[in-house]
Amino acid sequence: MLNFYDFEVFDEDWLVVITNIEAKTVERIVNDVDRLGEYFLKHQKEIWVGYNNRRYDQFIMKAILCGINPKLVNDWIIKEHKSGWSFDPIFASKELDFYNYDVFIKDTSLKTIEGRLGNSIVETVVPFDIDRKLTKSEIAEVLVYCEYDVNSTIEVFDLTMSNFDMQWDLIKLFKMPADYISKTSEQLVSAILRCKKQDRYDEWDISIVPVLDVKKYANVVEWYNSILNHNYGCSLSIDIAGVKHCFRWGGLHGGLKQIHYKGTMLHIDVTSFYPSIMINYGFLSRNAKAKGLYKQIYDKRIELKKQGKRKEQLPYKYILNKTFGLCKDKHSNCYDPLMVNNVCVNGQLLLLDLIEHLEPYCELIQSNTDGIIVKIDDKDYDKIDDICYEWEKRTGLSLEFDNVAEIWQKDVNNYVYIQDNGEIVRKGEYVKELTELDNDLYIVNKAVVDYLTKGIAPEATIRATDRLKDFQRIVHISSDYDYILHNGHVMPERTCRIFASRNVDDTTIYKVKGGRKEKIDTAPLHTYIDNADINDKKISDILDKEWYIELAKKRITDFGLKDFTERELFDE
Repeated sequence: MLNFYDFEVFDEDWLVVITNIEAKTVERIVNDVDRLGEYFLKHQKEIWVGYNNRRYDQFIMKAILCGINPKLVNDWIIKEHKSGWSFDPIFASKELDFYNYDVFIKDTSLKTIEGRLGNSIVETVVPFDIDRKLTKSEIAEVLVYCEYDVNSTIEVFDLTMSNFDMQWDLIKLFKMPADYISKTSEQLVSAILRCKKQDRYDEWDISIVPVLDVKKYANVVEWYNSILNHNYGCSLSIDIAGVKHCFRWGGLHGGLKQIHYKGTMLHIDVTSFYPSIMINYGFLSRNAKAKGLYKQIYDKRIELKKQGKRKEQLPYKYILNKTFGLCKDKHSNCYDPLMVNNVCVNGQLLLLDLIEHLEPYCELIQSNTDGIIVKIDDKDYDKIDDICYEWEKRTGLSLEFDNVAEIWQKDVNNYVYIQDNGEIVRKGEYVKELTELDNDLYIVNKAVVDYLTKGIAPEATIRATDRLKDFQRIVHISSDYDYILHNGHVMPERTCRIFASRNVDDTTIYKVKGGRKEKIDTAPLHTYIDNADINDKKISDILDKEWYIELAKKRITDFGLKDFTERELFDE
């Protein structure tokens, strides 16, 4: 069973709401240690789900059960930014173990998620720094607030259930204890590969793979070999195949800016690039004791992929892709910076190798970490195919090809292209396909993509839409700021849902620190706030659609369309 829970802690009070969907029960516990202890013991071997509970709520629970003032632990974590584990060794006691699954989305508060979902983000009127016992009415208010957050956590869990399923799949596939559900998925990968952290001092002893065949751009290879550049702040800017590139220690990026092409193009992607490099050239973390297992996982994933078993291959794919990132994480048992540098450097150089050999037969549009997009003449297709085949045989790596019919590219990080089968591929903040969990200025992204790919004027897309949620922007201030200011009023919320306003008396929205106010980026000059539930709301006359139209047009012109006409773009 799953127990969804959330704690609220004050100077002299604490409360928790626990919802068990399967049992259809809701527990609302206030300052009652015995009742909490009884529920905990009864459900200890079930899974407890929260938002950021791995960092916060589990330690509040353990503190209360141990007779420790939870406010001390709250301040230790929130105000002093310390780990709950370091507060008291008793928190690691086996008697306090419980299965703790966290639906936290990196760098995102629950209030921000609630806002994106279109739910209410109105804060409780009871201040969390209140220095006295709460009244009965205040407790009732906070319980409603707390239960609302629990329900939101349930909604996030439902939307991200694939992550939970994958974590359970990893536990079952590799026969790990059930309580490993309490670990992060990154910790699971480290455990699967049986990584043991070691201190090493050789992160710049880089090895260039012997299969590399770079001649024209040999100065790039020399740059990486030079000890003078062995610093993560160093980078090399250079023209490669007519495109300005930047070589760093973390990846290759280069792309034409503000272009629109039709014709025969190829997106050439290296299959499982970094995992393949780690396997083929022995660059897996040296901390991993189960090195052979990583290759088995790779082979199993490829087998399932060929069989079209998308869901079944996901746990294996996750391990393969996550391992490289863990090698860069100083807190992970996988941490091995030399292997990270070997993978990154050779990955960039092998891609450079491919570009150098293809350059005489195509026009490079972009290079990005694990693949390139090129424009070609049909007559050169066979030659390009031969070059790619030779590169695959020489390097031991595999390439995948997508046929691209049309592309719009602002830069290497923002582009849209249509494959010859009609499928639209989009990447970047301006054009990405937004989900319920990152729904922010949805209508602007839609207007940009509809214009680029369908020729629909942004005015048509935006004016035809009456769902208020499509126009929202969620803003959140960090703990570095004191409050949000709007229309001269201090907002009780640190997260707000804003819209462009036709009311000229509405100000923009500011974040304030030490009395100094700063305009929040991309906020309209005239803004109104609606922090209530807007899922079923339609737009009103106060919404300034022209602001969204102008923003969409601005983003479209950032793609290089200086004269904003459909004829220029589509009737060439």
